[in-house]
Amino acid sequence: MQPPLLRAALVGLGFSQAVHLPAFRRIPGIEVAALVGRDAERTRAAARAAGIPSWDTDLERVLERDGIGLVAIAVPPQSQPGLACTALRSGAHVYCEKPLADTVAGARAIVEAASASGRRGAVGFIFPELTPWRRLGTLLATRELGKALRASVSWKTESWTVREGGKSWKLDPSRGGGALGNFASHVIHYLRTWFGEIEEVHALPTRNPGTRFLGLARFASGVEADVSIDCGAFMGQVHRVEIYCEGGTAVLENTTRDYAAGFSLRIARRDQPEWERLARAEETGHDGRIDAVASILKRLHHNLSSGEKIMPDLGDGLKVQQAIQAFRELEGSL
Repeated sequence: MQPPLLRAALVGLGFSQAVHLPAFRRIPGIEVAALVGRDAERTRAAARAAGIPSWDTDLERVLERDGIGLVAIAVPPQSQPGLACTALRSGAHVYCEKPLADTVAGARAIVEAASASGRRGAVGFIFPELTPWRRLGTLLATRELGKALRASVSWKTESWTVREGGKSWKLDPSRGGGALGNFASHVIHYLRTWFGEIEEVHALPTRNPGTRFLGLARFASGVEADVSIDCGAFMGQVHRVEIYCEGGTAVLENTTRDYAAGFSLRIARRDQPEWERLARAEETGHDGRIDAVASILKRLHHNLSSGEKIMPDLGDGLKVQQAIQAFRELEGSL
């Protein structure tokens, strides 16, 4: 049985246009019916260029006028709770970007609004959607390399915002960003999907928490993971995840400029200490985040009608926000 057609509204003119719109257009059961932005002229022009029939600067007007059943939000974290709660209380489902908010209170408000309205939502934690990550998830779940013991994450890149010298929430911890909110939020989520709930966190102070994060987390499974992130690293082009198990080691690595595409998965077994490539992402020629977002949206659309669990859902966003806050309390400037 096909899920019913959903009319969607996109909120935001940046990431929303670059990633959300092409991802939505891959889902046959979702129609992008409206665009919402702060600047009237820019929003009108963007809607016309994209062939989106309706636009506005006020989400409430769009919800009242355009029969919207799903709202996708791509705005700074401090603005997301108000917009998400407005959508949920109107009877629409939501697709939110990470981090869910700039505070735990803001993230919890979204979760509570969803519960009160009977609506549901997903969060854009994209990495578990990628083929090499799915293969690793299966490998860990089946203990193909034995019990996982510890993990190490190193993510070194020069983000577009840093490279262009721009000012953005993405570099501002006080606005929900910084390396912790913008980058480590992804890491916290994918480590939770593998190793369970976080039981303890530690963080080292850095000179610039806008671009750097150094932390350690211990999980309910007993796994300990260290995380080193630098999004101001000139010529840094690596996102590497190492997982050490009783019977071998698994390595996920991406050395391309595309945050999502380019990952490969290698393993080495203790009884056969040679690297074996298990999976590699296919080159697509477009922003790899589009495919990952489309994967989440397709599952969201199906699960809204089937009643199956949304993954990743708003509760996952809240859990990540709580971990961010715990790390944030331990961060500081030297």
